[in-house]
Amino acid sequence: MKEKLSELCFKVLKFISSFLPLKNTVLFESNPDFADNALPVYHELLKRQLNKKYKIVWLLNSNHHNLKLPDNVYAFEREGSIKNRFRYYWLTSRSRFIFDSNIFVQKVHKEQIRIHLKHGLPMKDASDYTKTIGNLDLLCVPSDFWIDVCSKEHSISKDLIKPLGFPRNDVLFPQPHKHKTVIWMPTFRRHSRVPSIGSGFDYNSIMPFGLPNISDFEQLQEINDLFKKNNAYLLIRLHPAQDTSGISLSDMSNIKICNDAFINSHNTTLYKLLTYTDALISDYSSIYYDYLLLDKPIALATFDFEHYKKHNGILAQSYEEFKKLFPAFFIEKYSDLISFFKNVFEDNSDAYRCAPAKKKYMGSCDNRSAEKIVNYLIENYNL
Repeated sequence: MKEKLSELCFKVLKFISSFLPLKNTVLFESNPDFADNALPVYHELLKRQLNKKYKIVWLLNSNHHNLKLPDNVYAFEREGSIKNRFRYYWLTSRSRFIFDSNIFVQKVHKEQIRIHLKHGLPMKDASDYTKTIGNLDLLCVPSDFWIDVCSKEHSISKDLIKPLGFPRNDVLFPQPHKHKTVIWMPTFRRHSRVPSIGSGFDYNSIMPFGLPNISDFEQLQEINDLFKKNNAYLLIRLHPAQDTSGISLSDMSNIKICNDAFINSHNTTLYKLLTYTDALISDYSSIYYDYLLLDKPIALATFDFEHYKKHNGILAQSYEEFKKLFPAFFIEKYSDLISFFKNVFEDNSDAYRCAPAKKKYMGSCDNRSAEKIVNYLIENYNL
């Protein structure tokens, strides 16, 4: 009863606020907090001192204690207490500009300007979620190829989709580093919020460490020894949506868990960290597209292609079509994984670089996306 009353109050608040004048407020949302495509746009606003013109507010997923922010910049949890939720509805209905990248922060007022920066690009089927995108004024994509794709994906007009690039990729150019480093970024197999995803396939026993093609500790130890022998490191970045309750992965001498704590301890971001790596292993994750910009080897672990396609959905009709759409080194069994590592160590991996795919999927990325987006909004919406 209390919950229903709260929901009714929220609806009344949204209705009333839709008639009130907008405030000079800019909202930002991302997951993780202060990350993804939203963060570089935020930095561009600060660079131009637009925080003097606008109050800037970050919608957070969790509380950040002792957070130090620039002048006229604020942050608060969007969920949790009733007070937080009221503030969320009030701000989202009164802010002049909304930048979202993960959740869909819906417009309430007809004069609001909403820019969706996207969280990723479709490789797996997420249409049940993406079709709820709602009203917006600008959707940013990294090449002309995505205009038709995203128009169908989100059921929106092509006129709203502009190939201005992905701001998070502005930092993606290789950096010199001492040790060969491979980063492994598998997508989720069992979603933390939807345990039924992948039902009928016991991922916890097949993938005890959350990594495709590694079924026991002996294999993990062999990989660690291989990296140690080659004075190299393997970084494991499990998907934020992955249910990790049954996963027993931990640091080893040359295998490191690349979670948010690891990234923060190195005073960097995930995408800056990518620039210090020599190869990527993924599967059905949109990180594939971003990593193309580094001109480094990519491997895709696809042992469960048919099962993943059936239960989660993949935007390819067959495995052969998938391999044509996403050129890479394909890992179907454990020995393929070892072969890929050895080729990276020996620099025998030119064939796994994917220049045509880079031009097709990421052709508008030029390390200036945040700048271009802000310029577009100034010219078209008087930001």
